[in-house]
Amino acid sequence: MYVGSMMMSATIAASANMGNMGIGVKGHRLPLMFCFVIAALSMTTCLLGGFSALHIEHMMSPRLCSFFGSGVLVTVGLWTMLEALYHQIRPEETTGMRFGFHEMMLMGLAQALADLSVGLGIGFSHVAVWFTAVCVGVFSLLFLLMPSQLFTRWTTRMGQHTAMVSGTLLVVAGLLL
Repeated sequence: MYVGSMMMSATIAASANMGNMGIGVKGHRLPLMFCFVIAALSMTTCLLGGFSALHIEHMMSPRLCSFFGSGVLVTVGLWTMLEALYHQIRPEETTGMRFGFHEMMLMGLAQALADLSVGLGIGFSHVAVWFTAVCVGVFSLLFLLMPSQLFTRWTTRMGQHTAMVSGTLLVVAGLLL
């Protein structure tokens, strides 16, 4: 595996999970076990999406696979950017709210579905599936722990813009592939 491919995998994995930093901005503390479960679920769904795409690609032309993989990454990036713009226009008032079990599971499911689509995109684009999935798990854990456990002051200042940066990185990565 080349260094450029590893950097692309790490960039895709980081940008797919960067939105997790926004959770800590609202002052919520997530349980440590929940962070590990979501990271494992994100990695597993990314692997599932990547290997599904590698299995399906034998029925399609290589050019169509590359186009589809780039399209999935660009679409996820644009959706993330539109969602970030919506939340900047209409901010939510959830500063005093505590996350219950159901809310945490829905957040985990949403993150897992986003990583499943990223896995499909990297599988069709022929990016290293195993390395990207491991990076997705690591960045998911890091970006869930960082705001809620470690660096609350830094992530509070930066957390408002992480979703926009995340979407932009996914669009750029999709266009480069």
